[in-house]
Amino acid sequence: MAVFLFVSIAILVFWGFADKGRFRAMFPVWMSAIFVRFLDHYIVIDWFKLWVLHGQGWRMIWIPMLANITIWPIAAYLYIQYLPKSRNFFRLLLHTLPYVVVMSGYLQILTYLKVFDMQKGWTIWHTFVNLFFYFYMMYGIYRWQTHPVRGGVTNV
Repeated sequence: MAVFLFVSIAILVFWGFADKGRFRAMFPVWMSAIFVRFLDHYIVIDWFKLWVLHGQGWRMIWIPMLANITIWPIAAYLYIQYLPKSRNFFRLLLHTLPYVVVMSGYLQILTYLKVFDMQKGWTIWHTFVNLFFYFYMMYGIYRWQTHPVRGGVTNV
């Protein structure tokens, strides 16, 4: 049930704060965020078994899938939308940190509510590194998408 609440909150946040006029241009980032999250899910949960989901069969499939196609791409969309104009490493780090903290908090709440458990050996610091990598990948994909081709113009 907690995931449904978070999905609802994410959709409301998207509706309230996202620049929906840029959705068409940001769609590749949206789809990449979904793909990267599914890949992360596969590596962390299914392959290395560092996280363990609780519940019946349908819940173990649909709850993460619902979060992967709503919460995570909305976070990536807002992360890219509010990128600072001048992007040096320090500014990008300061911009990424609140997103990492909020999404880590989301994961910690799900752990507290026993939606899933993190196995021994996985700490909050691993989550932080994982999320920094996730958001930096989204930035890299966005930069790759919008980088002009030898004197060309960008589409975003």
